[in-house]
Amino acid sequence: MRPVTVFILGLCLSHNGLNAQQETTPMVKISSRKTIEYPSASAGMMKNQNNWWILGDDASKLLSIDLEVGFRYIDIPYQQPLRKEDKNKGNDARTIKKTKLDWECFASYRDSINEHIWAFGSGSKVNKRDSGIYWLNDEVHKISLHKFYEHLRMSLYLNEKSWNIEGAACTDKTLFLLNRNPSLLIAIPLEEWMRFLQIGELPKTVEYTTITLPHINRHRAGLSGATFDQNRQSLFFTASVEVTDDPIRDGEILGSFIGEIKLTDLAKFDWIARLNDRNGEPIITKLESICIPPQKGHSDSMLFHCTADNDDGRSDIMRIEIGPLE
Repeated sequence: MRPVTVFILGLCLSHNGLNAQQETTPMVKISSRKTIEYPSASAGMMKNQNNWWILGDDASKLLSIDLEVGFRYIDIPYQQPLRKEDKNKGNDARTIKKTKLDWECFASYRDSINEHIWAFGSGSKVNKRDSGIYWLNDEVHKISLHKFYEHLRMSLYLNEKSWNIEGAACTDKTLFLLNRNPSLLIAIPLEEWMRFLQIGELPKTVEYTTITLPHINRHRAGLSGATFDQNRQSLFFTASVEVTDDPIRDGEILGSFIGEIKLTDLAKFDWIARLNDRNGEPIITKLESICIPPQKGHSDSMLFHCTADNDDGRSDIMRIEIGPLE
């Protein structure tokens, strides 16, 4: 399927439709699961081989899990007021919902000299949730995503209520952002994203793919996280189902999915499967992020680290096995 491209005021805007093509579907099941007090774990990435970074959408600090040593907490460059009941809670404190910055995803890129890591707010409330954090090697910077998000949203003809970035991933050429509902895979050339960070120049090229996700009990899933796999040249993504008419309000959790999109063909995804427990039965949880830890040994399956937001001030951290993968 060839994308249809139109030019609007100098902006290159491409669109594809994306539907599942399921000839063979791998099993997606939890191999381990732990509930932790850290709140609302929405963003997750592997900082290095042994260091798993997690950021909650209303958390006051970033959680760094060393896979050999344990938990460590990192200050972030935004000081937000804490909930009254959390003021003495310490590292696991939550910020006030009305003013939270709603951190939802990470993306990272390493060039020949520097390591770049970005945390993205959802943008679901203008002037409140459109901030970002930029780690450039050992330096930490605040960034405003207001003009960037507004430009993308208007380019895609989305109203403010429809804009809710939940996932991100980066290749050596492209920054991908995932909007929850409508479910969109938005692609911006990496060099244009870097120009925005450096001089504030808005991207001229925006490609987007509409993703048709499955239902649970007639409620459609929405995108919630993503990661890039260099070896498979794929995006692995998560999607979750909540009973809610408002894309920014929590609802009854019905379940989650994981799928794979090959970069060679963004017009369809390779497969999508519902998350199961160890016995192969569907499990009720809200997956929010996915990342790839070091793989041990040779296998036709892969292991992933995922987080789930329990909507109660706690989070689940999981190891999930997916396979067999072709």
